[in-house]
Amino acid sequence: MAEVLSIILGAGPDSSVRHCLDGGWSREAHLLANLQESNSGLATLHEPYARPGLDVRPDKPDKGRDILHGQGMTWDEMDALDKQREKAVESGKAGTTRMVTW
Repeated sequence: MAEVLSIILGAGPDSSVRHCLDGGWSREAHLLANLQESNSGLATLHEPYARPGLDVRPDKPDKGRDILHGQGMTWDEMDALDKQREKAVESGKAGTTRMVTW
């Protein structure tokens, strides 16, 4: 019995044993399905999945902060920043930049 369990539990992710046990779904497919269900309101994730790096995250993150952190600015502030960048490039005091047209 122990030999059979070791074969099943030790089966690689691309093996036919895992394919049979997981219904043909990879771990990534399961996670993407969970993400879509969570975003559509069908399911709720109560805690993060166990993965490397969770031990360095704060237990209670600051309210209002997302995974990606950034500064908010108005359109006028962004336009002024773009003009500063253009002047710096024209004067040779900055590297190359790219223009984004909406």
